[in-house]
Amino acid sequence: MEQTTYIELIVDGEIVDLNRIQLPVETPIIDERFKKPESN
Repeated sequence: MEQTTYIELIVDGEIVDLNRIQLPVETPIIDERFKKPESN
């Protein structure tokens, strides 16, 4: 059985060390901090 779990991390300016969060080896990480706005 395959499952998907989403974790949304909202940062308030404090330092967050993602290396301290244990994730499976092949876990995709999507970083949207520098996402460009969509153009119309």
